Amino acid sequence: AVTVTRDGGYAMGCSNRDFMLIVTDVAGEELWSRTYDLGGTDDCRRIIQATDGGFVLGGVIWQGNESGHYGIMKTDPQGELLWSATYGAGDINELYVLAETDDGGYLIAGNSLQADWTSSVIYVVKLNGAGEFVWHRSYPQEGGQFCTGYAQGPWGQFIFIGYNMRQVGDEWDQRNDVFLLKIAQNGVPLDWATYEADTWDLG
Repeated sequence: AVTVTRDGGYAMGCSNRDFMLIVTDVAGEELWSRTYDLGGTDDCRRIIQATDGGFVLGGVIWQGNESGHYGIMKTDPQGELLWSATYGAGDINELYVLAETDDGGYLIAGNSLQADWTSSVIYVVKLNGAGEFVWHRSYPQEGGQFCTGYAQGPWGQFIFIGYNMRQVGDEWDQRNDVFLLKIAQNGVPLDWATYEADTWDLG
């Protein structure tokens, strides 16, 4: 994962069993790097630079092949760790969304799955600016939901896009519906729309 820093350089979130943060100048020359152990096999997937200049990294903290939780951490602008946390609802929780919200907090979201892959739901966690838990919620629908993208609406709503897989017997159907989920700032669902497709359509 990579983001452009305020001074035009780059910040990269990487994994080598731990989270790794690499910051470069505008020419790509490394300025500094740090590693952070969040307590498992740490798989960094997203990075942002917060409005205060610090860096926020998110991903999956694996405990074996059939157990994983969202992992999130924040540093100051020099890479000193300020806080970290893990969250999960099912056996496997795969993070695909990390965003700073309009209220200065953070939102993480993705998929919460059972270890046997018989179900998957969208799972969202809201934190305040200090990394403290505010609320979490799952959004089950028929089939299996997989979140792929996010935006914040003009009135503060959180909007997610992804795809919904249909299950036929013990197998997943080869057709996916694209979905759009809109929720309020407190996590209450406001709207769910699906758009049918005849073949794989991965949002």
